[in-house]
Amino acid sequence: TPDAPRSDGGVPGEANGTPARRNFERLAAFERIRWLREWLSNPVRLLRDRPTRLLYATVPLGSLSVLVRAWPHLSAGTLTLRTFDDFVIQAALFVVGTFAAIQYVHRRRTHAIEDAVPNFLDRLASVNEAGMSVVESLGRVVRSDLGALDAEAEKLWADVRWGVDAETALYRFEDRVDTPTVTRVVTLVANAMAASGDIARVLRIAAAEARDARRLARKRRQEMLTYLVVIYLSFAVFLVIVAALNSILIPNLPTGTAAPDGGPGSTMGGGPLASIASVNVKAYTLVFFHTALVQALFSGLLAGQMGEGNVADGAKHATVLLTVAYGAFLVLP
Repeated sequence: TPDAPRSDGGVPGEANGTPARRNFERLAAFERIRWLREWLSNPVRLLRDRPTRLLYATVPLGSLSVLVRAWPHLSAGTLTLRTFDDFVIQAALFVVGTFAAIQYVHRRRTHAIEDAVPNFLDRLASVNEAGMSVVESLGRVVRSDLGALDAEAEKLWADVRWGVDAETALYRFEDRVDTPTVTRVVTLVANAMAASGDIARVLRIAAAEARDARRLARKRRQEMLTYLVVIYLSFAVFLVIVAALNSILIPNLPTGTAAPDGGPGSTMGGGPLASIASVNVKAYTLVFFHTALVQALFSGLLAGQMGEGNVADGAKHATVLLTVAYGAFLVLP
């Protein structure tokens, strides 16, 4: 009959206007604006989890500020390269500095989570050794105090309670935290869970591996501290040399007057020093300024790669070096 119930719970006469179809449309619309709702509800958390998202806002803002500030000078015909440099460097400091602050918060949170992972695995192993299943062990451990891991453990348990299998929930936990230590631990535990429900020994091994990884990371940072000091000292030496050239050598170059004519027997009349009078002192200073800025930016990024193993962590070093370089050239005559 036309109104006979179907196996999917609907009836044939409602093919185009069923409540289920409308619900799916609402769900699709919600998924399209989900990122906006998350942003409005907690923008700090969204940026803390993915610091690179901040660049989507700060880079356009910095570029817009340069255009807005440079436009009156450009319209009046008074825009110089040095003035434009000021606008660009100030915008760059804003972009790099804000990113460095968010990246620092993100890195501190990640380190705190990685420090809490071994304790979490040890507790999980203890409960599993007592005879509980993996799911029951997760439920018991999540209710305890895990420090920085509390929020992520709650999400992990929420996935399990809503019907997600424990292995998939662990992989989703790995995607959220996204650190090498957690990736190795989750891969090891997930493979062990696929083989057996008694994974206490594997959890102990994973906890020991996580502790070893954290210890090696701390040792690496301590050993690389010497190289970070070398980078800062080399940049300071570079600035001292540039300051000496800019304050002592360049101002003493003869400019604005013709080179002295030594007559037919003079060595300067047709030699390479004959055009020294045409040296543009301001151009030399500008070249030194640009060179110092490039040196500061890439030295900072290199310091982050060497010290933390991540170029993004070099943003804080780049901010410090850029500020020092910019301040130094503001002080120089």
